Amino acid sequence: MQEIKQELENNCLLIDEVHVACPCCKNKRLFDADPTTEGIIKIKCPICRAVIAVSFHHKNIRTERIVV
Repeated sequence: MQEIKQELENNCLLIDEVHVACPCCKNKRLFDADPTTEGIIKIKCPICRAVIAVSFHHKNIRTERIVV
């Protein structure tokens, strides 16, 4: 019984994700991120082709377009 309960708790931890959206277009889900992620990620939106910088700092997420 405790093994099943532990598996459910582990699965709940995996479900806790943040959806990162593109600030330039209607793409609501560039990728999913773990809320404890730290650092800066640069990614190209597959819809509008803009380069987006996503910064993770103390569970705050900020997205901005990088002009090339």
